[in-house]
Amino acid sequence: MRSRYSSRLQNREKKKLYKRTSGLFAISILIILGVIIFGIPLMVKVSLVLDSIKGTSDPIVVNDQSVALPPRFIPNFEATNSAQITIDGYSNEGNTIELFVNGEKSGKVVVSKDGVFNFSDVVLNDGDNTITAIATGTNGKKSSETAPLKILYKKDPPKLEVDNPKDGDSFSGDSKDITIKGKTDLDTKVYINERIVIVSDDGSFEFKFTLSEGDNVIKIQAIDGAGNKKESEVKVKYSP
Repeated sequence: MRSRYSSRLQNREKKKLYKRTSGLFAISILIILGVIIFGIPLMVKVSLVLDSIKGTSDPIVVNDQSVALPPRFIPNFEATNSAQITIDGYSNEGNTIELFVNGEKSGKVVVSKDGVFNFSDVVLNDGDNTITAIATGTNGKKSSETAPLKILYKKDPPKLEVDNPKDGDSFSGDSKDITIKGKTDLDTKVYINERIVIVSDDGSFEFKFTLSEGDNVIKIQAIDGAGNKKESEVKVKYSP
């Protein structure tokens, strides 16, 4: 009796799990079709509405251009080596978007028919920048401020020190395998002859390198998160 009862329970649970899985699959298909048929802007509007109704029960009409929903940025990067960048985002069609960089007003645009806004040539300050925006509906009501977008502007190349080998060093016999050692800044990628190298927490790096007979050219590159690059070239000679 117990085994039959247990078997029935297992069958019921399997049926429930199958129904849930089928339902989730159907919802996923509908979402994909919605993106294909109606486009990304509509999906973003729905997202904006969901964000705006958190903590409130007041209904919001998305098609009403007088409604000022908080804008949403489309973050493309977190760091740059360019003093001027482009900021894109979504909001309700017809809303006026004001952009602020480090608390200072940077510009104002009107949201296009597809719900997209664009600020070109946004000027950044050296170091960390905090970017926010506010939407104003056609009735003059303002939205709350966006969540801050953080962007680092860094124009100087990273540090790159090569301690070993030195340019012009010669090796022979059993010295065919050498260790390239150096130091760079934190959060920087290092490449040696286009092969990526692990950088330690203190910025130091080591790389085992096998020399070829004759002249060897070792190219070391350090590239930071903003895209700044520093290169060093070391030429050494090896004879068996």
